[in-house]
Amino acid sequence: MKSKSFLIIPIVLLLIAPFYVIGEDKKIDYKADLPIEGLEAEVIKNFPKAIQIYKEAISKHPKNPMLWERISNIELSLKHYIPAADVLKEAIKIDPDNVEYYDNLSAIYSTAERPKESIEAIEKALQKQPNNLQFWRERADLASWLADVVKEEDSYRKILKLDPNNQYAIDGLKRIRQQREGNTKNTFTPRIPKYFVGRSIVRLAKNESAEYYARRSLEFLKEDKTDEAVVAIEKAVVMEPNNINYLKRRAAIASDRKQLGDFQRAQDSYNRILKVHKSDKKTLLEQARFNRDHDYLNAATRDYALYLKYYPNSQKIWIEYAQVLRWKGDGRSAKRALDTYLEKYGETKDYNIEKAFLLVATNRPKSSFWIWSNLLKKDPDNYDLLYVKSLALNNNNEKKEALETLGSILRLHPKEFGDNEELLKTLKNPLRPTVNLGIGTSTDSDGVKIRPIELSGKYFITPKTMIEAGANHSFLSVTPKTGDNLVTIQGNSNIQFTKGWLGASHQILPELRLGAKVGETRVQQSKGFFIYEISAFVNPVDKISFDFLSARELYAESPLATSLNIKRLYNRGSIILEPLIETTLTFIGENSHYSDKNRSYLIEVVPNTGVVRSQYISLDLGLDAAWQGYNSNPANGYYAPLSLKVYKATSSIAITQSEDVGYTFTVGAGVQKDETMTQYGFAGDIALEGAFRVFKDWQLTLLAGASRTNGGGGITVGRNYYLYTFNALITKRF
Repeated sequence: MKSKSFLIIPIVLLLIAPFYVIGEDKKIDYKADLPIEGLEAEVIKNFPKAIQIYKEAISKHPKNPMLWERISNIELSLKHYIPAADVLKEAIKIDPDNVEYYDNLSAIYSTAERPKESIEAIEKALQKQPNNLQFWRERADLASWLADVVKEEDSYRKILKLDPNNQYAIDGLKRIRQQREGNTKNTFTPRIPKYFVGRSIVRLAKNESAEYYARRSLEFLKEDKTDEAVVAIEKAVVMEPNNINYLKRRAAIASDRKQLGDFQRAQDSYNRILKVHKSDKKTLLEQARFNRDHDYLNAATRDYALYLKYYPNSQKIWIEYAQVLRWKGDGRSAKRALDTYLEKYGETKDYNIEKAFLLVATNRPKSSFWIWSNLLKKDPDNYDLLYVKSLALNNNNEKKEALETLGSILRLHPKEFGDNEELLKTLKNPLRPTVNLGIGTSTDSDGVKIRPIELSGKYFITPKTMIEAGANHSFLSVTPKTGDNLVTIQGNSNIQFTKGWLGASHQILPELRLGAKVGETRVQQSKGFFIYEISAFVNPVDKISFDFLSARELYAESPLATSLNIKRLYNRGSIILEPLIETTLTFIGENSHYSDKNRSYLIEVVPNTGVVRSQYISLDLGLDAAWQGYNSNPANGYYAPLSLKVYKATSSIAITQSEDVGYTFTVGAGVQKDETMTQYGFAGDIALEGAFRVFKDWQLTLLAGASRTNGGGGITVGRNYYLYTFNALITKRF
């Protein structure tokens, strides 16, 4: 095992801020008094809010040292070293027997380059644990920093008393003896640890061998001198580029350090090893895990597949492989990996946990309930089980219960910082208040232009209840063409209307959500009229859901239709089936009544399946068949075919550029025909959407689209029709 510096271990322990106060003879659990809001604020790095919450909690629970410890941890992460030390002293006043507090205090003072205070703190730790070798080593290093040879020598001798073969202490005494023999004045130069003066880079002699540098790299690692170890092993690899042992050590050092340039160094090492020994077991697995840990999931799945090709009976690796496939969104391949595991090893705890995660990830949360609920009875504090439980409850529309489980996770497993942050975002971001500002424009071949601007917002009163409000103002205009009669009934080319609404929705049961909106629409100076929406979403079991909407709206398809105040009352229902992972079959039915006595129907069938799933690109292919018809064509400014049939093949490509930028590109192409056409004509559409996080809580969404039909369609039948649209939406989360 590598020897550890007197600084690194205490700082790591303080940064992860364990939730148990650990002493020699007692264990105090103060978790119950820790406010979840403070932990959540820490996870999203809102440190001022976290400190405020903890200080408020201290007024209610003044004897809880952990609250002071949390504040000290925050100050340390902000590099406010002296305030961090002062706050930690408050925790020590409450719990003076906590050895870890003294050790952490020593580390903070060391980081602040206050060795005198640092050695005083570690000596207090030694009073509590006089047989702690690490504490004696820290005292020796600090004494050397202070040039206090008496304490330094005493520390080495105490270490040797506890561990007679301790090489660190033997070397320390040897160095002191050599200094004494060569220094008649018996004075010593302070030996400041490298962590406070920068790392010294080893000076390499030109005439040394590769073996010498390889050996030196090991010596540097034992002394925690990783920078020097990198330089040494690089020199060895340059001198012997095909030495497998040197390449393996180079990869191991780079993988452990994870600093700038280490990723390329590790990958280069793995590739060079596998070029010589393509089935090297250890290297294949290290490369797979390295890519997994660095979030290169496409490369990781490739590496895991190659490893399992050579070593198919590696039980644990099949689970890791399924996990990485799930992370990159390839649910089908993940299921195949799990099925292989089940066939080889049967139903184990690891299998069931990963199966539960996969069920949730593939929109089957209800099916996961029996797995994690039964396992939690035997292992109630298991992190993975609590994590998948929280996700399953959230995806099953049990938001409150999911947040309660999140609270348990934050209390029981605070060290899982990165995963906890991701879970917190998943559960809480959809519940945050939002305000949206959208603008748009559309132009078609009939000369109709529609330019809406809309402001809306949502607020969750509880995780189950949401209220919303919005207002929209739209401008319509038309460029008259020969034979077209789409101007207003007053003969104007322009018209505008405004609408506003209030709404609410409530998750009555996990299987049932109801919503309603009410409002008013007013066309220019005319009298306003009532509009509404009533919606219901039913999800009785996994793989099946029903969506229903009933609404009354202004049918503003052109200036003429708008000036006639044509209102549409429609009912739309859809059934969504998911018979297979990443495969959906959607049935849509709609019936509409218009205030000009017209009626229409729409029937649509949309099968869709995922074809490609990778970390950055996913591809879906599908079909879209639609049948639409109106009772009549009253020539009131909207396209009303008596019979319209549209059949298209569709594709959708989603591209993830980064966590903050994503694109979706959709294409549909096929044929269409209405009653005015003697044969089918072309029908196609294309759209590109981009989502960009421009600031921490701001998102910009841009959408551009175009559609075209030949031989019929459009508001005016009997000729080609096109439509171009552009929309921009800015969203602010609070």
